[in-house]
Amino acid sequence: MRVNTDSILLGAWSIPPVEAEQALDIGAGTGILSLMLAQRFPHLQITGVEIDPEACQDTRENFTASPWPHRLHAIEGDVRDWRQSLPADYVVDLMIANPPWFSSHKEGKYPARTLARQQVALTLQDLIQLAERLLSPTGQLDMILPFDQYDSIQKLVLSSGLVIRRMCRIFPRPAMPANRMMVSVRRERGSMVTEEITIRDHHGQAYSEAYRMMTKDFLLPNDTSSERSEPLKSKKG
Repeated sequence: MRVNTDSILLGAWSIPPVEAEQALDIGAGTGILSLMLAQRFPHLQITGVEIDPEACQDTRENFTASPWPHRLHAIEGDVRDWRQSLPADYVVDLMIANPPWFSSHKEGKYPARTLARQQVALTLQDLIQLAERLLSPTGQLDMILPFDQYDSIQKLVLSSGLVIRRMCRIFPRPAMPANRMMVSVRRERGSMVTEEITIRDHHGQAYSEAYRMMTKDFLLPNDTSSERSEPLKSKKG
C-alpha cells in the first residue's frame, strides 16, 4: 500500500488525552492511523470504521497481522449509522480522521476513490456532530485538512460548543505558504496552541529535520519519498 504524508503526519502528531482508553478511527481506509496509535499508545483500544467493503476487509487483515490484534477492531459501515446503534452513554477519548478534501459531488471513475477524496459519504459537519455526540469530557477529535478550510472548520466547531485547542500549520517547503493543517478539537475550553512544521528542504528533495524527528518511529531509514510503501494489505494499490 502507498501511505501518504498526511496519514504519517497525523498519526505521529496526535496525542490522546492522559489515561485515554477508547479511540475511534473514522474512515479507517486500510487502518494506518489505527496501527500507528496502537504502536504509540499501548493502553488504547481502537475501533476503525470504514464504509468501503473492500478497504474494510484490508483493514481487518492488517489488524489481524499486526502485533496488536486484541486492541484493534474493524467495523464496516457508515459511521453515522453505527453511531445510532451505540448505547446512549458510549463515549470515546480520541477520534481521529483524515477526512475528504473536496466538497464536490461529481461522480468519479472509481467510486471508492470518490468516497475517500470527496465529501460524499461524510462531511466536516458530520465529523463535528459526531465529536459533539461521542467525545468524553476530556476527549478530542484530531484531523488533517487543507489550510484554506480553517475558517469553515472554526465556524463549525464554535457553533457546536467545541473549541480548537491545538493547530499545526503544514508548509510543503520553506518560503512556500501553508497548504494543510492539523487541528485538535476538544470540549474543554482554553487557548489554542499553534505549531508549524515544514515537510521538505529548500530543494524539495529531502525531508526536513523537524519532519524526520516527528515521524522517526514510522519512516524507513533513508526514506525521502513523499509517499512510501508500507507492508499493509490493499487491493487498490
